[in-house]
Amino acid sequence: MRPARTNRCAAISDTPSGTVRLPVSAALFALAILVAPAAAAQTPASPPMFEDSTAPAASNDSAVTGPAMAGRMDGEIYDPLEPINRGVFAFNEAVDIVIVVPTATVYETVIPLPLRNNLRSFLRNLRTPVTLANNLLQGDWSAAETTATRFFINSTLGLGGFTDVATSAGHPYESADFGQTMGRWGVGPGPYAVRPFLGPTNLRDTVGWVVDTVSDPVSIVLMNEGAQAWNTARTGVGAVDARSRVLDEVQELRESSVDTYATVRSLTQQMRERKIRGDGMDSNAPMPTFEDFEDFGDGNGISEAAPSEGETAAAAPPSSLSGRADGSLLDGQQATLPSSHWLADTD
Repeated sequence: MRPARTNRCAAISDTPSGTVRLPVSAALFALAILVAPAAAAQTPASPPMFEDSTAPAASNDSAVTGPAMAGRMDGEIYDPLEPINRGVFAFNEAVDIVIVVPTATVYETVIPLPLRNNLRSFLRNLRTPVTLANNLLQGDWSAAETTATRFFINSTLGLGGFTDVATSAGHPYESADFGQTMGRWGVGPGPYAVRPFLGPTNLRDTVGWVVDTVSDPVSIVLMNEGAQAWNTARTGVGAVDARSRVLDEVQELRESSVDTYATVRSLTQQMRERKIRGDGMDSNAPMPTFEDFEDFGDGNGISEAAPSEGETAAAAPPSSLSGRADGSLLDGQQATLPSSHWLADTD
């Protein structure tokens, strides 16, 4: 069984003046958000963005008549751009199958697991300033202390972070991001969306991703020093490493799902909400079992309850997605399923 984790590809590009510019995918997503109000105007009862994200899921008794039903509500999931999102999702699937999976397979075959673990530990260590800042903004002093301790131990005894000595010393890794921070502040998720290459998210977490990206000290230093190639390599290696850890699991999910888009949407939302609520979702805990998600309702059929007549149910996640050694599927900014679009942040 391969350990799995979730990363988010946070790529930024430099300019001749050395300033920070958002990636093209962020611009595309921002454009999609601009047209969201028009789509939402034709969708009844859209939830506000600024709401308590820890509130119980709303009940949904209406039958789902088809996978392309635009602007439908699945429990807490508000997806007014569903037709567009499905198109982007299909594009990401193609990129993943044609480019990312072969690359990740070669990476897994050529690079020994201990070295892959060293690379992951190093990338996590580089992300410490962002993680620590969000620990503090969330008022999570215990997590902030752990993050700072990990950085000190791994940067010294761990040879610059290449070895995760801190976990062995009782200081396990825990990710944190600004999207999670806003969720802790009570900001609701807003509309669901799928970004080209980067995958599933929502309005709140997109804002969080932008803030984390432009405020990452490591990226800023590399760009100001004209070392954008190193920053790109950092993102690329993290993405390929994450994808290589879930090759079989993602394939099993695809094969077992009636509607892969709906399955990913539900699992992404459920895991993200649990991460924000702090329901034991640390990055080193075992992956929750399928039954753990029953309290979120049966959005898209992601529950063991039988769908009502005429309802299209998505398949349950494969058993291999539960009980992983390091729970790394939940690791990273959005705690989403991994791949080019199953990925969510490089940490």
